[in-house]
Amino acid sequence: MSARDSFFCVGGEEAVRGFALAGVPGAAARDRAGAAAALAAAAASGCAVLIVTAPAAALARAAVDRLRLGRRPLVVEIEEAAAGGSVWK
Repeated sequence: MSARDSFFCVGGEEAVRGFALAGVPGAAARDRAGAAAALAAAAASGCAVLIVTAPAAALARAAVDRLRLGRRPLVVEIEEAAAGGSVWK
């Protein structure tokens, strides 16, 4: 596993696309089932750091909390900008 593969992003399509530009793999989460599947994919990837947007984390809070209880991955929850907006208001 390379250093880049030690990160994984779960979030909306724009967030996943943005992290992909930096070489970070990810999975988009549109609904509860999608969020659960994306988090399962992240856990199966063996990543060291899981970047999850707040809306995606809210869709599967129990799964995010279970991942946080483990040793790996480190779960980092970030805000996601609204379409055309900025988190730096």
